[in-house]
Amino acid sequence: MALMLTIGFVTAQKKDRTDAYMYNKNGEFAKAAVSIEKCINHEQFGGWKSDDKLLAYMYRGIIYLNINQSKDEKLKSKYPDALDTSMESFAKCMEDQSFVEANAMDIIMRLPALQTGYYQKGADNYNTKNYKDAAESFMNAFGISMMMQSPDTISLLYAAQAYKHDDNLDTALICYETLKGIGYDKADLYKSLVELYNKKGDTEKANAALVDGIAKYPNDGNLIIARVNNLLKEGKGSEAIGDLEKLVAMDPNNYTCLFALGNIYGNEENKDLYNPEKAVEYYEKTLQVNPNYTDATYDLGALYVAQASKLQNEANNLPLDATKEYEAKMKEVEALLQKALPYIKSVYEAQPNDDAVRKVLRNIYSNLKMYDEVKALNQQ
Repeated sequence: MALMLTIGFVTAQKKDRTDAYMYNKNGEFAKAAVSIEKCINHEQFGGWKSDDKLLAYMYRGIIYLNINQSKDEKLKSKYPDALDTSMESFAKCMEDQSFVEANAMDIIMRLPALQTGYYQKGADNYNTKNYKDAAESFMNAFGISMMMQSPDTISLLYAAQAYKHDDNLDTALICYETLKGIGYDKADLYKSLVELYNKKGDTEKANAALVDGIAKYPNDGNLIIARVNNLLKEGKGSEAIGDLEKLVAMDPNNYTCLFALGNIYGNEENKDLYNPEKAVEYYEKTLQVNPNYTDATYDLGALYVAQASKLQNEANNLPLDATKEYEAKMKEVEALLQKALPYIKSVYEAQPNDDAVRKVLRNIYSNLKMYDEVKALNQQ
């Protein structure tokens, strides 16, 4: 009697599997899902032969993939995890290579659709800034591509970017290093590695990635900029100059690099490099390319103010009887402040709430004895 009951259960389960197959074939996906779940979740299912169980999982993968691809939004809302259920089911099948080979048309041929589903899900989450779920979906898309033995570097690249936006730097780095290992060897990969290792404070690995990247892509502007930034952080302005000049030679309109050169030559702390004439030259070139670049406008004006302040201190330290020398220096001070005035005034007009700029402008007006302007400025 017990044997007959067991046989009856197995027969009933196989009928559920057959029903699921037929419902799916007829486009009745909700009924197919009910039948296949009834089959797989039955307590006797574990005792089935391996191929019989795998066949059920295969049907399950197909049914839920069809639900995910359905245009019936009500059906899809009833099964929000259809894509995950489909992948889990096909993954079970992929554990038995002989079964996969025997059913390649039903399994392998459907994996691209499953991969596309995850890719689209990842893109949708990424566009709504849900980076955590986006990364997971892109990783699933990549995992499916690995099942097909055709690594999808684009999905893994987007997964890395999503992890980065989600501040999961360690996993992002694993993705980028994996990309490197499977043949995605592009300049932007090295730039990302440098950026993330720098964020983690791992200067050694950042520099190693930079050396590798520049060795392969010596003319890539982004990598050169990354090296310049690292050199400037380390106070190695002299080493950065060569890279910056190379970038300017490649793109004379690269105002960011022109500005950086102005900053290096205009920084008095760089005693071996300090050259105000060169600084002025690069700031002016920056503004020729981008007249609205406020930072360059301010720094050029500030450079003239700093030179004027230095000369004024020299004049104040002259002996009392050095009248001619004093007057000569003060004329130079006035000339420098006159040069600075239009730049600082322009920045103040663009940023009237910046107290620091207002203070510099007031000091220029005061030193040039422009008292009406001082009064008007104080009233603003």
